[in-house]
Amino acid sequence: MMRRMHVLWMAVAISSAACSGETAKPEILEVAAPAVGKADGGDRADSGCAVVLRSMSRPSNGRGGWETNGSNWVWRGHVDVQTQSVDPAGSVKVLYRSASNFGQPWFEVKAVSTGERASGYERYTFAISDHTFGPGMSGSSLRTLWLDVIPFVEDGRGRLFDHNRATDKFTNVRADIDSQWSVRANPNVCPRWEVAEPGTADEVDTPAAELVFASDFRHTQQGALVEGAPLTVWFDIDRLRGCRNTHNGHPAWGTDAHVIFQPSGTEKKASILEFPSPQGTPLNSPVEVAARFEVPMGTTSAEIWFRNWSGADSQCESFDSNDSANYHFAVQAQADWVGDAVANFAWGNGHPCEGAEVGLDEGFFYDDDARAYPRTNACLQVWKPGVTDTDNADLWKQLDVRMYYRIGGQPWQMRWFDFVDRAGDNAR
Repeated sequence: MMRRMHVLWMAVAISSAACSGETAKPEILEVAAPAVGKADGGDRADSGCAVVLRSMSRPSNGRGGWETNGSNWVWRGHVDVQTQSVDPAGSVKVLYRSASNFGQPWFEVKAVSTGERASGYERYTFAISDHTFGPGMSGSSLRTLWLDVIPFVEDGRGRLFDHNRATDKFTNVRADIDSQWSVRANPNVCPRWEVAEPGTADEVDTPAAELVFASDFRHTQQGALVEGAPLTVWFDIDRLRGCRNTHNGHPAWGTDAHVIFQPSGTEKKASILEFPSPQGTPLNSPVEVAARFEVPMGTTSAEIWFRNWSGADSQCESFDSNDSANYHFAVQAQADWVGDAVANFAWGNGHPCEGAEVGLDEGFFYDDDARAYPRTNACLQVWKPGVTDTDNADLWKQLDVRMYYRIGGQPWQMRWFDFVDRAGDNAR
């Protein structure tokens, strides 16, 4: 059998270094434990981002505590389901168990679509409010408790379980006291890349740098900030815990990312959270979303800070601004040259860019002959004076090299290239 794989385009850039709204109580059923890997069962593990737990937490009750259902805390979360990969007739559900129950039985609750769709995914929301634990327990008891949770889609074949966070098919995502019984949004788990069809008016021909501001007050950068290119910013809202007023039990607050591009002084802002609104009622259980900016041409640096604001009965605002100094990032121009893109077929553990080569300009056949090789890599070279032509220890940080590809008419995907070595004045 022969399969046609087309690698159509690549991009390279260089850088220098409050209370929830009322909703119907979900039906909760005791069900069988996951049986992924059992030969005669219908349970399967998804590691291809078909069903993804995005986040889960306890919503605030607007009075300094957490929403409860009797003696139990309430958890609310969000699941994304890839519409092209999952049976549209399937039901989206969440399986969970709590260590407070003797024998640790499993329960399921149905997830409800929010109507939101993006990048081939449909979003669902769920609530867990029974058979758990709550504020009436002692501190020593709470330290021994945990909540296992695993979304799945139930269809005619059985249950397809999310194993994109917990990649071992025999483990589940666990929320405990160390995580404040929550599952944080993680932009590195099944990122929802919005990749347009190459050659269309919406073609994405420059890569997006990504900045992640984590809850531990560290920040990381993936890829270069480049003039004329997109910039994506993720921010953990636990970095700014104040100023979260509510009005009539609904959220009356928000968090924005602000950026100033120099030397033009152009200032932009974007929200970094959203409030799900099933049946049109906003819930005070925010979901972190990416703030997206376009870096203006001619920009050489960007400075970023974050503002949390609240309205309702009292006006309030707080800032994350690196002690008022803001966070500064260098912005660079595009690479001077990129080329020699090849598919490399190799035996053993030799050099990843040396072996039988086929040019990637027009795609290649991944046929029986190609599959006979144990290792297949895509390689290319990049040149930028002052960056790739010296022994530069920071070169791996300064090159942002991405491949956009699809196989057999499937959705477009993106992968970063890893830096291998230098070939003359080029980075390979």
